[in-house]
This record gives sequence, structure tokens and C-alpha cells, in this order.
Amino acid sequence: MLIFHHIGKTAGTSLRNLLKRNYQPHELLELYGPNRGSVDWYRNFYHSLSATQKSSTKCIAAHSAHFIIPVLQGFQNATLENPANIRFQAFCLLRDPVDRIISWYYFARTVANKDKGGSGQVGRILNQFNWKIEDIYLNLGSGDETTSEQHKLFRHFFNGQARTILAPHISTEGLKYIYEPISDNLYEDKLWAILQNYYTVGTQEHYQESVKYFAHQFGWKDLVYVKENMTPARPKLSELPDDVIALIRAYNDLDTKLHNIYTKQFERVMDSG
Repeated sequence: MLIFHHIGKTAGTSLRNLLKRNYQPHELLELYGPNRGSVDWYRNFYHSLSATQKSSTKCIAAHSAHFIIPVLQGFQNATLENPANIRFQAFCLLRDPVDRIISWYYFARTVANKDKGGSGQVGRILNQFNWKIEDIYLNLGSGDETTSEQHKLFRHFFNGQARTILAPHISTEGLKYIYEPISDNLYEDKLWAILQNYYTVGTQEHYQESVKYFAHQFGWKDLVYVKENMTPARPKLSELPDDVIALIRAYNDLDTKLHNIYTKQFERVMDSG
């Protein structure tokens, strides 16, 4: 079974539509929706499937699909250090955190008046206070997910990619919103263990090559390379002031490190053919 962990604003919508071209409706479970970001939800859902549904499902796709990993791993009895009998593979795309946050910021403002979920809530706060990107960090920096409801809503602006990958396996409440490298090796060590044991990773910047790589690994035949759901009316990364870019990167040190490592690793895979 494949698990598509659709990390927001990483060209995941394009990849989601590619999955629909390669799997029959009964083979692809799309579990997008609110209030599904917990291991308990996925445990209950998996128990509700019939034996036929379990055997016919080839891929699960959702923003929260990775929460099924501990369920499939033995209802959390196994450990990252002893991942025996893994019969599934997760995959995702990563994106340069500065570029991703710019996209997330403008997307949230765009959907503020029509989206009732987290993105719309973020957008309404941005519009209410007329916050620029840098205002997010000036107002919410130095806190964490538990500081206030606003801090929790804006958690994806602070190492959001690492935070979502970690979430099914360890509480991220202690992952601080700080203007410096993360000093707690617990999160970084756990992140690498999760990725190495469970994930195949591509990058948004190498989208076409990532699709080819996934296709080779997973046996996809019907390939298209068009990016969809691109955020309109957003500036290019090169158009942002250097100090704003530096501010975003400083508050996203773990995501920057994560993206750099997997970009280099992915490029080595591509170079080797």
C-alpha cells in the first residue's frame, strides 16, 4: 500500500490528480477532509474497512494520510528503530520553505472569505490585522503551538513541513517558534528516522523528475507533468526583500535543512539514472 502524504503547497494537487490516472476508484482512497489528523481517526477508519477493501486499496491520499503509518506499523507497537514487516511506503514532495511560505501566505489571503478550514482562518487573521509575511514572525515568534489559538493556527509557518511529518509519531508542541537553529536533537533525530524508514521523497522544484522517479518506484504508467492549483497573484521569491527571506528562513531552520538534504539526495539519484 502506498501512502501519499500531501503536504500543503508542495504541488500536491498535481500529484493527486496523477494518482487518479494510475489507480482505479476502488484502488485509491482519498481521505481529504477536516478533523482527520490523528492516529485514532485512522485506526478507527482502518478497522471499519472490509477485508476486500483493505486488499483492493493500493494507495491512500490525503493531507493527513501519514497518520495511518503507526496503525499499519502494528497499532504503534513497533518502533522506528525496529520497523519490521513494513508493507507500505509513504511518499511526499518537499519545497523550499521560503517559497512555500510565500505561497501559503497568499493562498490563505485568497481563500479567507470562502474557506471555513484552517487556511481560511489564517487568511481572515492576516486580512483583519493586515499582516505582511514578516508580521507573522514579529508577532508570533518565540512562542509555540500552545501559546495561543493564533499560534496554533499559524504553526505551518514555523517548520511546517517537518512539523507535519513528525505529528503522527511525537507531539510537536515543544517544537518552538524560534529565530535560530533548533537545538533539541529529539525532533531532528526523530524526523530523519521517520523519513528513512517510511518515506520516498521528491521535491517541488524537481517536479517532473520527481514524478518520473515515483513512477519508476511505484509502477505508474500514465504520466503528466502539469502543475495545478498554483497560487495566483503572489510575488516571485526573487522579488522579496533579502531581510524578509532571511527572517523566514531563520524561523524555518529545520525545514531548510530538510529540504537541502533531500534536494541533494534526490539530485544524486537523478544523476545516477
